[in-house]
Amino acid sequence: MPAALALARNRARKEAKSCAAQAIRGNAKVLPNPANMMRLNMMRPCHAHAVGRNGLAVHVCYLLVHTCGVAWRIKLGYAASMGFWRTKTLVQMSRAEWESLCDGCGRCCLHKLRDDDTNEIEFTNVACRLLDTATARCRDYANRKTLVPDCIKLTPKRLEKIDWLPPSCAYRLLQEGKDLPSWHPLRCGKSEGVVEAGASVAGRCIDERHAGPLEHHVVDWPGKTPTRRRP
Repeated sequence: MPAALALARNRARKEAKSCAAQAIRGNAKVLPNPANMMRLNMMRPCHAHAVGRNGLAVHVCYLLVHTCGVAWRIKLGYAASMGFWRTKTLVQMSRAEWESLCDGCGRCCLHKLRDDDTNEIEFTNVACRLLDTATARCRDYANRKTLVPDCIKLTPKRLEKIDWLPPSCAYRLLQEGKDLPSWHPLRCGKSEGVVEAGASVAGRCIDERHAGPLEHHVVDWPGKTPTRRRP
């Protein structure tokens, strides 16, 4: 490994550990220096931060360190205290806590059809053009509203009117007074839990640019509770 890459990697690792230590000591919110760290493909949930005071002490999952034109993925550890989602309402959460609730399943990024007469919703396996169908990650999460004006940014107020979130969605579950599932990254400490639980759309959807009529892609699984997929 080139010396510059090794230096950047060590710097990122030390900064993440420092953030974790500060969070454990009770700091409200600690954010790593974006100059040293970047979330993998702007991935959600937001694991490139740490939250203290009755929250998860470390949300860091994978970091992408860019230097010399090369990207290195670094896996970092977790440390948890009492879940902030159990002690705070959705309105009380910080932006970092709110973002970290998303498990990254990608189900909300699939197109839906609504019947004009009955108002019923039908789900499809057709994904937004920004969604990477192989990883279920948004290709440009930071600029998604600019690139896809119809993309809906969730807020506590909007949650009251939205009726198409999947039953496993953390935002929907907490609004209904329920806990997060055991496979959620904030509980199990790994983003792979979403895939293992069968919640991820990775490998199960098609890009809208290649799909054709949405009516040809109606499925029911996005609106159902995930079931563990067989290997």
